[in-house]
Amino acid sequence: MRSKGIALAALIVLGVAYLELVGRLTGRIDDVYITLRYAKNFADGHGLVFNVGERVEGYTCFLWVVLLAAVRHLGFDIVEACGVISAAFGLLTLPVTYAGARALRVSRPAALVAPAILALSPSYAFWAGSGMETLPATFLLALALWLYLRRQDSLWVPAVLALAVLTRPDAVVAAAVIGFERLLYWRGGRGFWRWGASFLIIFAPYYAWRYAYYGYPLPNTFYAKVGSGMAQYERGWDYFLMFFRGSGAIAWFTLALIGVWARRTRTTWTVLGIGLAFWAYVVGVGGDVFGLHRFFIPALPAWGILAAIGIEHLAAVAIAAQRSLVRRASAAAIIFAAVTVFAIGTQRELHTPVWKWPMLIALRTRPGGVFGGGPHPPRTNAMTLSARMREAQELRAHCQPGETIAASAIGVVGYYTNLRIVDMLGLVDVHIAHRKMPGVGRFLPGHEKFDSKYVLSRKPAYILMAPPVSAKWSALPAERNMWANPEFHRDYQWAGWAYRRVRR
Repeated sequence: MRSKGIALAALIVLGVAYLELVGRLTGRIDDVYITLRYAKNFADGHGLVFNVGERVEGYTCFLWVVLLAAVRHLGFDIVEACGVISAAFGLLTLPVTYAGARALRVSRPAALVAPAILALSPSYAFWAGSGMETLPATFLLALALWLYLRRQDSLWVPAVLALAVLTRPDAVVAAAVIGFERLLYWRGGRGFWRWGASFLIIFAPYYAWRYAYYGYPLPNTFYAKVGSGMAQYERGWDYFLMFFRGSGAIAWFTLALIGVWARRTRTTWTVLGIGLAFWAYVVGVGGDVFGLHRFFIPALPAWGILAAIGIEHLAAVAIAAQRSLVRRASAAAIIFAAVTVFAIGTQRELHTPVWKWPMLIALRTRPGGVFGGGPHPPRTNAMTLSARMREAQELRAHCQPGETIAASAIGVVGYYTNLRIVDMLGLVDVHIAHRKMPGVGRFLPGHEKFDSKYVLSRKPAYILMAPPVSAKWSALPAERNMWANPEFHRDYQWAGWAYRRVRR
């Protein structure tokens, strides 16, 4: 009972440390407001749409949108609520991850390593407070993992995995790994088909609805962001290396490998498979536009559980009297080195802005890259939310209801105005998202497609993009393409905060 109390106290301390990090690092990014506009329109009876009357799936977090819509329907401010709810899911993930380690019979002290890796990670805290769907999806994956480790044949596992996929589609990676393990274990027998049915009974009706509602097999954001080819994979590899070197991942990855080697059971191999499959998926899709390792966070509980096993094994070697002095010293040195590397990595993350990653991509000058040989430094789209708020205020003051605007950052201006928006990057625009374009993978992820001729054909009253001094050298191909269009210079003039249409 005393050890249980100590473990509970330690979890509370970790929770407090996590909340302190969330308070220090909480920030909003423009993309959060895209989700919020979908939730607002749904709550207000307009359907799951960004522009009223246009069925475009510009989100990848169905359950998160529905939850936020319900919160708005109850009368709460979802701008504030999204961060609070997301942070709460991040907090709940800590004891669930601890329980996952305990399900593998890891001792209580060693099992605390699993939630500690999450709670002390600045990137985990930042995305927890951001209001994105990352932490709700991470919680559901951690819950499914705990249920699986506790009882492999539980039909709750595929049900929770289906909910995770509805919250964020890349959770299908974990579902595929566990499903494959169940297929091999049951040899495709009745148990596997029951398992699959438990997943499909939740996922299939949702997928049938969304296909009928939006008309495409995949979300519009997938078509806008993901291509194929070596350039995309190289960018994904660069994104992975930034994560692996700069987050303390080397420490817990080493511990995880030691843990798998120490146990070598079917379940530990499956957990390792989930972690590696997530990494391969992220590299394959070319990484993320944001820094602080957002795409890698859902796999953290799996890595934490394996690292807890590794710590327990090393600690046992370090204190075992019958072991040689060299082995004991080596085990203690590995533990010390892992803690040190993790601490250094988290300190780096504390001082890494969320925009560092796209800045580095934009500044690449290798042959065939974004700005090879360009005479001027590129502009990134790292504008502050206060600037976006100002744009929204100006639009409310100068636009008439029902008018159309075009923008390369559509979140804040979309949420705080009721105007119809043409997304220059294609996240909520079918035409641009489905364009076949060369060079996808060499630019900022999700910011590569464009069609200025199409945008201008929509005759937007205002175009929000980089000011004249830097539009020509923008990091966004859509803005550079617009600036190079003679029709744009003929019909639009700079109004101090946006380009105003002067030719009717």
